[in-house]
Amino acid sequence: YGVTKGMAEDLAHLYARREGLPVVVLRAARFFPEADDDPERRAAYSDDNLKANEFTYRRLDIEDCAEAHLLTVGRAPGLGFARLILSAPTPFLPGDAAALGTDAEAALFARVPEARAIYARLGWRMLPRLDRVY
Repeated sequence: YGVTKGMAEDLAHLYARREGLPVVVLRAARFFPEADDDPERRAAYSDDNLKANEFTYRRLDIEDCAEAHLLTVGRAPGLGFARLILSAPTPFLPGDAAALGTDAEAALFARVPEARAIYARLGWRMLPRLDRVY
């Protein structure tokens, strides 16, 4: 997470605490339609495959992102200060962390067995490892 983003959030938190200003920080996961910014991933996976993989741990549907923003506007005064991460629901649980760091595909298929046939039919692969889950 960027240093300047964190500093801006901390400053907003300070004003929320000192001045009673309602502030909600929405950290949106990836939702943009453009191709992945990592050239190695773009070369190794189709765009659809990468985006499907990301929906399991770090992607967000743009309509859900917009809805979250609209819902937050009405609730901000009651929240005071909040930092929220917006992401699609993940199939993974905290206990999956070790497996995700070594064999994300096995972890995915253990949690979503029907994904194995879908990935095989489409010629997709899961990323070998995941370093985070939102």
